[in-house]
Amino acid sequence: RLKRAFTEQVKGLLAGGVDGFIIETMSALDETVIAIEAVKSQCDLPVLVSLAYGENKLGYRTMMGVDIVSVVKKVLPLGVSAVGFNCGTVSMDGYVAIAKEYKQAIADSGIAILSEPNAGQPELEDGNAVYKLSPENFADYAAKIHSAGATILGGCCGTTPDHIRAMAKRLKNDK
Repeated sequence: RLKRAFTEQVKGLLAGGVDGFIIETMSALDETVIAIEAVKSQCDLPVLVSLAYGENKLGYRTMMGVDIVSVVKKVLPLGVSAVGFNCGTVSMDGYVAIAKEYKQAIADSGIAILSEPNAGQPELEDGNAVYKLSPENFADYAAKIHSAGATILGGCCGTTPDHIRAMAKRLKNDK
């Protein structure tokens, strides 16, 4: 049933003229594989996959306990264009560490590493989630994440156009 549901979404997005697919904020490896298979059953467009991580005594894991090496071993043979991380409950330094782990796990496969961190951890203010990481600090961390191995960078929760502009400016200046 899940594959049918994903396939219907893929068909709708294809009808809308998408250039590729980002399967993101995943936590279960079996569900991630089904989503990739749904896309691949309908087209040959690029597929970028990212999972949401937290940190525990075993290291960085999704809420379903999936580690980075397991993700890489399972999804790379499926023909994805990029794999990486978004969202999650880790610190900005944690995102840097995750990028390093992905780089090591991917080795020389030629697959890109996708990074879409939050603009910091949310804080509740008057019942609203507020992200306090400034665009400039976000850009500084994006540069560290890029240096750690990520080559496709964006933002997730709390990022604004100002965060993305600051990141793009910083990365262009670092070349």
